[in-house]
Amino acid sequence: MGDKRHPSVPAQHVVILFEQPQRPYNQIGIVSSLGGAFASDGDMYRKMQMSAARLGADAIIVKGTGSTINTSNGVTVVQNQTVKNYWDYPKTSAVAIKYK
Repeated sequence: MGDKRHPSVPAQHVVILFEQPQRPYNQIGIVSSLGGAFASDGDMYRKMQMSAARLGADAIIVKGTGSTINTSNGVTVVQNQTVKNYWDYPKTSAVAIKYK
C-alpha cells in the first residue's frame, strides 16, 4: 500500500487487534492466511502476524466478514471466508498498520 518500505520486526512485536486503535496509524499492507481443515483461529492469526512482521507492521487489524475499516486514505474492505463444508479452507485477512 504505497512505495514506503519499513524494516522487518520480530513477529512477537506485532499486536493483533480486532478494532481500530485510538492512536493515528497508516495502512502498510493487507495480510491473509489460508488455513487447513484443522487450522485454529490462533494458527491463522499467527501466520498473519508473521507476514505483517516482514512488512514492518506494529499491529494487524482483524475484522469479520464484510467489515470495513475507514481511514484517512480511503476505505479498505476486509473479508473472511465462511467455511461451508469439510473441503472449504478458512481464509482470514487483516490490515497491517504502522503507528504514526
